[in-house]
Amino acid sequence: EGVDSLRWTHPIDIDTSVEFPGPYKYMIYGSDGNVSPDFYIGETTVANRISELDSSFEVRQLNNVDFPQNFKIVLESAGEPVGNTTAASSVFLSILPRDNALDLIWNHNVPWTNLEYVVFKLLDDTFRVIDTTKLRSFTDTGLTNEKEYTYYVRSIGRYSTEGFPEPIINNSQIASGIPADTVRPCAPIPTIQSDCDLGRNSLLWPKSNLECANDVVSYNIYWTAVVGEEYRLLRSLPSSLDTSFVFDNLESVAGCYVVTAVDSFSNESDFSAQLCVDNCPVYELPNVFTPGGDGFNDLFMPGPYRYIESIDLVVYNRWGNLVFKTTDPDIRWNGTHYMSKKPLSSGVYFYECIVYEIRLNGIVPRRIRGNVSIINQDNISNPN
Repeated sequence: EGVDSLRWTHPIDIDTSVEFPGPYKYMIYGSDGNVSPDFYIGETTVANRISELDSSFEVRQLNNVDFPQNFKIVLESAGEPVGNTTAASSVFLSILPRDNALDLIWNHNVPWTNLEYVVFKLLDDTFRVIDTTKLRSFTDTGLTNEKEYTYYVRSIGRYSTEGFPEPIINNSQIASGIPADTVRPCAPIPTIQSDCDLGRNSLLWPKSNLECANDVVSYNIYWTAVVGEEYRLLRSLPSSLDTSFVFDNLESVAGCYVVTAVDSFSNESDFSAQLCVDNCPVYELPNVFTPGGDGFNDLFMPGPYRYIESIDLVVYNRWGNLVFKTTDPDIRWNGTHYMSKKPLSSGVYFYECIVYEIRLNGIVPRRIRGNVSIINQDNISNPN
């Protein structure tokens, strides 16, 4: 429950005998936030003389935690309004957490000029002055993260016109804040070495730049198989000493990597510079095979291949008739017709093969053309 104590002065130039006779009272209006204070709050006790009226009022049950409070006072004479004060707000204090510090920022909407602000801090159960400033902000440093600290701010001001009481004191609400590390570490600066033959990618980076954060506790490695696609978390390294990682026995080395640093408050750095590597696909076909069942060179099949998703192979005889087709990269053709299953005669056959390679830009087709000679042997057999 918030409480605001309001004080004001009586009007000094008013015709109370003819134009504005008594009885008199003050009406108090307010609002949450810096909007027109038109909500009725209360009123003072009626008096026959203005000088006998109360010039203070305590407003309770306010939400001064979330909003500044705005007020105006209306003088009534015989039930009719005579005039009102200019609206004035309380000082509203906001506290923003930082690493081992709190930023205090305050605002107000008042018709007088504030000359300075006094910052109070709760120390040993007593509010004590810790700074005086002409600014509307203050940073309290040297604090302990995750510990609560409590403050309020007092403005001291005066009207520019002579004849008004001074100084004018206006207190903020009492507000608390908890310092927290919200500063993200610097992004690591990784390098990459790729061994396409071994299917290995090795990442290495120096320990994070301490100028950004001195409490890095872990690193994350993100990866995407295709350049331009969304990154996904590939591996989390739970120690700040883990500044390298080897991805081994990869079916595909193609992809892009970024590394991030994470501090003790789970602040994660920006992505590092993107590091991309590509595959080195290999797919070659022989120019002769000798079906016949002797267990040696019986099948038409590629040599050792890598980074191939699929193929689209068609084989024709010398008259341009289709004799075999497959999408299996292993092929394993035994020299029989793909429909009749009968052995084809020895001779030269012509093929066209579209090889679908796994690359950094996705699946990339490569067309190869050639010919293969079938040299038949006796006792041809069909493998299962």
